[in-house]
Amino acid sequence: MCFILTNRCGIITGMKKFLSLLLLSPLAVSNDFNIDSAKEIAIKNLDKLTSLKPECVSFYFEGRNETKTKFWFEIRELHNKDCGGDPYTAPIIASVYVTDTKEIFVYNLICNDYYRIDYYSWDMDCN
Repeated sequence: MCFILTNRCGIITGMKKFLSLLLLSPLAVSNDFNIDSAKEIAIKNLDKLTSLKPECVSFYFEGRNETKTKFWFEIRELHNKDCGGDPYTAPIIASVYVTDTKEIFVYNLICNDYYRIDYYSWDMDCN
């Protein structure tokens, strides 16, 4: 005879495995998200912020939240022989944070807030 509350039929064992995978899968995704993957996401969307080539841009790590689901960067111009510009300066292009859901938020100084990269503009209306 097979009872649902016993391991005799494997139902509980199967449910435990299923629930474990269900509960742990967000953690597995978050563990794969790190400073390098956040930077790669920002590089893929760099054309929304500047016309400079990725080789002419540098990333300055500013921090992360406790759960490591957000990483903050300053994106700056890289001045050298190949990219041009004064090598003693590194003008800021944008301050951004990247989330583990692959969203990028850009800081608008005038509005004093972060906005999704698709809605960001340096001259945007803050309302």
